[in-house]
Amino acid sequence: MNDYAGPREGGYRQEGYSRDTGYPREGGYPRKDGGYGGGFPRKEGGNRFVPKPVEPTHGVIYQPYAVTGNKDIAGEWLEWAKTMAPELDRRGFTLRTGGGGQPLEEAFESAAEHKEIHLPWKDFNQKESNYTRTHKDAEALIRRAQPNYESLKPAVQAILNRNAAVVFGKDLRSPIRFMITYTDDGVEMGKDRTSQTGFAGLPIVLAGWLHIPVFNLKNADAAARLQRYIDACTIVQ
Repeated sequence: MNDYAGPREGGYRQEGYSRDTGYPREGGYPRKDGGYGGGFPRKEGGNRFVPKPVEPTHGVIYQPYAVTGNKDIAGEWLEWAKTMAPELDRRGFTLRTGGGGQPLEEAFESAAEHKEIHLPWKDFNQKESNYTRTHKDAEALIRRAQPNYESLKPAVQAILNRNAAVVFGKDLRSPIRFMITYTDDGVEMGKDRTSQTGFAGLPIVLAGWLHIPVFNLKNADAAARLQRYIDACTIVQ
């Protein structure tokens, strides 16, 4: 701690404010009585300035996951989705979909309490959502993942751009923890996608960039692998 000998007794003393805690400590501005009080000067008998303590959070870490898929899916998986979505809610996960209306998405959307429906434009598929504005950098990401992007119609481009928000978040800085999907070819990695992967192929490619696990329900062991995964990464039960 350094003192400055000014023209009057007391001068100015540094380190009147703790860098570590934010609370006043010995030091600070000189008082008329010759002592040093922490923080801002106060009148005799007044209260020392103390920052308001940070309120504790509820303890649930933001853990988004995505659901996508194609139209053809066995009905048993839709019933499974309606039980899995509430379980993921209880474990602190937040659903993300693209509002595409595929049966698997719809089943999760109807059963999940915590969800983000990312739409390419307002009233897409007659849905309303606060997540309708795509980040300005989303298009650049999709151009890298979709070779024929330039030849597509603007509406299709907007739908594809929305996938960046589904996988990486509205700010493109909040990636999902895992993806649940269903395609006829059972693909879980972008390099393996085929013509049967359909529109679910692009989200799978994006997830692969960050090595995000994809669980394709076409594969017999997908549900069991998913359960083991969420058991391992659940923060709040």
